Amino acid sequence: MTALEAFNHYTLLLSQSESSKQASENLAQQEQQVAIDAILSKAGKEKVGKDRNKGIKVVKTIARETKKRSVESVKEEVLGEDPLIYLQHAASLSHTESQIRLANHLLKSNPIEAIKLYEESESNEGYFNLGHVYWKGVEGVEKDEDQAVIYFEKAAENGDADSLYFLGVHFTSLPKITLAASLNHSGAQYYLALHNYSETGNTDTFKIELEKAAEENNEAMELIGESYLNGENGFPKNPSLALKYYKLSSSSGSATASVTLGALYYHGLPPSILKNKSEAFQYYQKAGELGSKDGWMNVAACYAEGEGVGKCEKTAKYIVETMVKDKG
Repeated sequence: MTALEAFNHYTLLLSQSESSKQASENLAQQEQQVAIDAILSKAGKEKVGKDRNKGIKVVKTIARETKKRSVESVKEEVLGEDPLIYLQHAASLSHTESQIRLANHLLKSNPIEAIKLYEESESNEGYFNLGHVYWKGVEGVEKDEDQAVIYFEKAAENGDADSLYFLGVHFTSLPKITLAASLNHSGAQYYLALHNYSETGNTDTFKIELEKAAEENNEAMELIGESYLNGENGFPKNPSLALKYYKLSSSSGSATASVTLGALYYHGLPPSILKNKSEAFQYYQKAGELGSKDGWMNVAACYAEGEGVGKCEKTAKYIVETMVKDKG
């Protein structure tokens, strides 16, 4: 079997595993529901309210904090075959993407082998990953910033935008950031938009540069949303467009944009944004899922007051004691 055939078979097995993964997640949800019921009944039986099934989603997340199922375990063996066997075979034949994927897989369990695979790949991604391994250090590999820079520079010399941006930000090199931006690195484009605006104050140019960065960068999306909401930075006040960009940022994984959306729907900003506490709860919950302490605080408040979700003071207390306190 050639390297490409082995890699293609590996990806095929992973795609076939999606149904198994979904079945596993459904089982996990059932187990979590049992845990949730036990948590609530232990504190004393009480109705959660008519929206219990809707609101309990957030508690399922809490249960996952203490009882996690490994998605990787589902991917290890599919239909009686181990995808890793094919990935290892392709990597042994110097298939670059296979070497990178296998190295990523081994980084925690066998960092020395992972480093070897990254190096053997002789690729920008491999050098970039090596840079991070040495920049941060991992178990079994000591932090070595000088060595990290060597690898970042190696990738940057080959035109790797991520490495150029990393070096540019950490060593304040505007030429490297500019080059990364020219290679369509959205983080670099956002950085340059802010830098140029602070230097020139030109709102027309800033608006153009920020909108370009916002094609992929959620921080840029969020700033455009904030600018439309407040009518600043060269953007006219337009709550409807603010909502659009906050939603784009939230969908791209921004916890702060999700909290802001929760607040906008909670308080409302008529006529553009109507008050909707159920929608507010959903965005607060999403923010919590993304790691926001403010998100969890607001979720707890919604449960405590029964706003946007069935009232359940026990659930509110549990969230505060587990999610909020744990997140400092």
